[in-house]
Amino acid sequence: DAGRAVARFLANRVTEAVRERRFRAAIVQANGRTSGGFYRQSDDGQFSFFALQVLEARDGRIRVIDHFMTPGSHAAFFAGGLERTRA
Repeated sequence: DAGRAVARFLANRVTEAVRERRFRAAIVQANGRTSGGFYRQSDDGQFSFFALQVLEARDGRIRVIDHFMTPGSHAAFFAGGLERTRA
């Protein structure tokens, strides 16, 4: 089912990348919902914004994950105060 697929993706791919410190993750608010912001490390060691996953939960379960990965989709979130880089 879709829930298991999402859990498997997060457990395998995202957790591995964060554990290897290639990414930094931050809990942020976007569109009035709890979201995960992901920052990717570049060759110079800086962490720049990479993607945003906006979560919608109902009845204690995640029901929708809206994923924003393109630079054009990030502009509105930056205008709303989302950090472009992280230490």
